[in-house]
Amino acid sequence: MPELTARIHESLLAPYTPENGCYGGGVGPEVLDKARVLIEASARPRKPVVLDTGCVAVTSPAILQALKAAGLITLEPPSPAEMHRFVDEAPNCRFNANEVWRRSLIKTRSLGDIPIDGMQVISVPGEADCALLVWGGDAGGRVDYVEDGFTGMQHLSPCADGHHAAALWRVAGDTLQQTDLGEEMPSIQGVIPLRDTANGDHFFLAGGLNTGGGCGGGGFTPQVLLSWHNPPDAKKRLQILPRKSMGMQAFLQQCGMPADDSHDCFHPTGDVTEPNISFIDQHWASDRKAYLDAVLSLDYAVLRSEQKFGIFPEWLAQAIDAVSKANMPVEDKRKRTAWLFRDPALLAQAMQTSASYEMQTGLVAWLPREDWRPVIKALQGKDLILDSLRTQAEGQGKPALACTLANALGRVCSKVPPATN
Repeated sequence: MPELTARIHESLLAPYTPENGCYGGGVGPEVLDKARVLIEASARPRKPVVLDTGCVAVTSPAILQALKAAGLITLEPPSPAEMHRFVDEAPNCRFNANEVWRRSLIKTRSLGDIPIDGMQVISVPGEADCALLVWGGDAGGRVDYVEDGFTGMQHLSPCADGHHAAALWRVAGDTLQQTDLGEEMPSIQGVIPLRDTANGDHFFLAGGLNTGGGCGGGGFTPQVLLSWHNPPDAKKRLQILPRKSMGMQAFLQQCGMPADDSHDCFHPTGDVTEPNISFIDQHWASDRKAYLDAVLSLDYAVLRSEQKFGIFPEWLAQAIDAVSKANMPVEDKRKRTAWLFRDPALLAQAMQTSASYEMQTGLVAWLPREDWRPVIKALQGKDLILDSLRTQAEGQGKPALACTLANALGRVCSKVPPATN
């Protein structure tokens, strides 16, 4: 069977080529044993096989040398330049934190049914204005990973599929334009901008997210390079650089070894995640300060001006917390919360921000029971939070407030005069 004889080594090594990506790990000793059996049976390859550079990085040098000596693979040591070819770079664009961006970020809080977890300014080739890369969801994997311990053997939770989304946002005139990255994209929690010093191409490194032990890929999502694509009559968009492309193979030459710090490689992209509130507070710092100052001074002119531009839910939570901590009479605090509680939808969003717990517990200490109706309405359906606040009210010797919160949970408590507001 001469045709099979010529192809059999290529078939044996096919899982370790750039086309197939070497996702199962490096070439193992059993593959070398099979290759030797074939050679002893006079089966010779037509030409040496080119291995995936990432696969080379995780294969034993002894196995690689044996395969090369048998004429089965090509193996050229990388040059020093190749090992330092990719470098990180800062965005080369301007981000104009204007009213359009502000209103858009307040209005758009999710990608479909997935809440937005973070955003990052990125450069788009040929565009002077920055775009925003936004993302949300999770990479999947294990929710719980506990093995044999002092309490006995714990069952591991199943490896769940990820549920995530990402998009590019641009502002054109007074509108926000969204370009979805597509379902084929990996889970993104921030990217690292890279430049290929050999040709000047720009990429973004994504992936490398922890999915829990035993979920494939060593517990991490594969690292991929995102490259720019120019579809006809459309805005530039990002796509995954194919594993077999020269650019991805060159990157794997430099950073294919897991946890390799000996070369110019890069940390998993999860390290550069920029949560929403950090991004917002950075780019709208002066507006945030003006709003918080106006709340404390009860400057209605400034409050109306800021309200016209839009208030982030995080700012409202911070403002309520600032009022709770302020050194002023209760009646003055009530005047400020009366203004802050005016927008039920915004208040409900503020109750779900990262700063909400401290803000809610701060209200227990001073907010009169008759002023709690807007807060309870904003927490409708959040029984665990309401019950926690009820417990705190009881612990602080506020039985009337505890009873009001218990009633909101549908529980019966001792009779308390009804709230007046």
